[in-house]
Amino acid sequence: MHGNSRLFFVHIPKTAGTTLSEILDQHFDPSEIFPYTQWQDVPEDMPIESLAKFRLYRGHFFKASLETLLPSEVSTLTVLRDPIERIFSAYNHTRNFKETAGHPHQAAIGGESGTLLDYINMPDKNPTRNTQLSYLSWPAPNERSVMAAQKCYAFDPTPFQDLERAKEALSQMAFVGTQEDFDRSIQLLNHTLQWDPVSHVGRANVGMCSSRARDVDSSVLGRLRELNQLDLELYDYGKTLFEERYQLMVQDLLWHEFYGHWRDCENPASARVNLGGAFFGEGWYPREIDPNDVGFRWMGSQEWATVCLPVAATERMEVLAKVLHAPTSEILDGVRLFVNDQEVAVRRAADPMTGFIDIIGRFPGGIIEKSSSRPIARVRIQVPGTFRYPEERGDTRQFGLAITSVEVRPESL
Repeated sequence: MHGNSRLFFVHIPKTAGTTLSEILDQHFDPSEIFPYTQWQDVPEDMPIESLAKFRLYRGHFFKASLETLLPSEVSTLTVLRDPIERIFSAYNHTRNFKETAGHPHQAAIGGESGTLLDYINMPDKNPTRNTQLSYLSWPAPNERSVMAAQKCYAFDPTPFQDLERAKEALSQMAFVGTQEDFDRSIQLLNHTLQWDPVSHVGRANVGMCSSRARDVDSSVLGRLRELNQLDLELYDYGKTLFEERYQLMVQDLLWHEFYGHWRDCENPASARVNLGGAFFGEGWYPREIDPNDVGFRWMGSQEWATVCLPVAATERMEVLAKVLHAPTSEILDGVRLFVNDQEVAVRRAADPMTGFIDIIGRFPGGIIEKSSSRPIARVRIQVPGTFRYPEERGDTRQFGLAITSVEVRPESL
């Protein structure tokens, strides 16, 4: 995704959304930013066609209520927070709200003297019931109009809360961050949008929290957890999603750095690594030497292993892996080869000189063109399963294939 994309930030209250909105605003001209941050301020007669002229939408909008009115190419973002801590922050914000008009919930809890129990027991549109889930799972209005979207907020969201729909919404979002890991979230955001990295993120609209989970009676905490069970599950799912995407970002940057070194080199027409020696790769057990003084490594304990070989691309190429031993015929029969994540067709042949089994795959050299992001061949060998020898052998490892060497070269006749 590029930073020129049209963005929609679903700002769930008290999730560091004001800070994120300021970061987003910096990357857009004011004329490109939708000027409203909640439905009650949007003119009800605004034609939906006029919404398409903006490139950034951010505010307290249920995801589907605004998304259904926007052009299809919009990329959606959100930030989640621990549901219980979010409620404490929202309660303190409500009780201490100083604007002239007052917070809409302030009167319902008895003003600044209102207790947390008052907040939990609010009768109408209670903000302590799976709020994050509501923002992400509320269904789209039946009619595509601003007025129909505004009417969503007149109803109690509880009957419309759907955990699976909310998870699906998160999985399809371009970016999901967490308030608790906000700095790393911003790193992921900038990487996702291809924006410049930042070294420090200041916080906006940070309240003075006089009530926190550690200061509250366990029975009240238990009640909050009961009321927000779905939000707690959604938050765990969102944290996992964020961590997976963050680690993918780290791997992407590490590979970019690694490939960058080889992009500046004159690579040979063919390359071969002996698994008994030094090489780039992963998924292998320590080197061993067979009785004939041949160095090799076992694949394991997972079902794949890789080798990286810097090699110049030709029109047609092939990869050759020499197998010293296969613990079962099923593992050997099911072997697959990938070059730079693209699977190649394989054939098998016996090497009469060594007795090894050759696994050969042919592929177009364009896969490793020097001008591409991958100027080397990253060969992945994959097997359908692993094998464990009987315990009396004294080795409890899971084995794939024993490989002596891997070579990438121009295709032979």
